[in-house]
Amino acid sequence: MPHSKRPLYFMVKPPAAVGEFIASHTRASRARPSYLLHMTIQPVWDRLRSPPELIPFLLQIAATIDAPPFRVIFDRLVESRKTVALHGSEPMQGAEAFHAALVSTMGRYHMPIPAHRFVPHITIAYRPDGLGDEPIDPISWRVEEFMLVESVVGQTRHIEHGRWTLGELSPDRSARGKLRPDPLRP
Repeated sequence: MPHSKRPLYFMVKPPAAVGEFIASHTRASRARPSYLLHMTIQPVWDRLRSPPELIPFLLQIAATIDAPPFRVIFDRLVESRKTVALHGSEPMQGAEAFHAALVSTMGRYHMPIPAHRFVPHITIAYRPDGLGDEPIDPISWRVEEFMLVESVVGQTRHIEHGRWTLGELSPDRSARGKLRPDPLRP
């Protein structure tokens, strides 16, 4: 999403105590509060460049996703040209299965899906620090919910539009086949 001002993402966030622990790492940016730490599952579109029906449509799509909770384990820091991020040394099959389920569900409802190579990670600094990659003691939690969040670029702020518990498909979430047509299609 080049030059997005208000990008929308499906994401998961660590529990508050885990987020605070991650934010306390010596290589984490002090400019970003712990409640902004997240793992992007799938970017969607820029809210400012989308029709007003997009968010209600995404909320309906997300409500139909039936996926189990999963565990994430981050045990290394990886420095790139632009960031420092937590990564896992082993595949995170649960996270990858959830990403696949989300993308599949979006596709089933003809939602255009932005290209995104899903690599489970949590960015802890948006500038490299020159210290390179390093192993760390594992940071892990069981992901039990996902959310649709709008990032307000330049304001260090997230706007949560919806949150769903994994493994619980309540009657109000069983809207399969009842969705309006895709608002992004003419």
